Amino acid sequence: DRYVMNEIPIRLTRLSDMKFVGRNHVRQHFRGSIPEGTETYLPQQHAEYAVLSHRWLDDGEPTYEEMKMGTATGPGYEKLKSFCEKAMGYGMEFAWADTCCIDKSSSTELDESIQ
Repeated sequence: DRYVMNEIPIRLTRLSDMKFVGRNHVRQHFRGSIPEGTETYLPQQHAEYAVLSHRWLDDGEPTYEEMKMGTATGPGYEKLKSFCEKAMGYGMEFAWADTCCIDKSSSTELDESIQ
């Protein structure tokens, strides 16, 4: 629990439907992947997610609000979709991209996300 709450970003994208999920969802999701009777649990081996490392476009990166409302379009969104498809191909279920997984209108969230 401590690992998920302290090390995983506030919000990830669930790749199956491109919807945002929070840390509690991630914690519950991965809780089922821990083998029963495990004495030593290393959460970083189970709570995996893909991270998009990229060069920002001058215009057209999908924002948190656009993704939340389902209105994201354009070359940045196409880049994000391509990344998510690739991540799913590698067996990932969650992903994080700085352009859209951070609510930049919240100074508190922005501060926590860049630490």
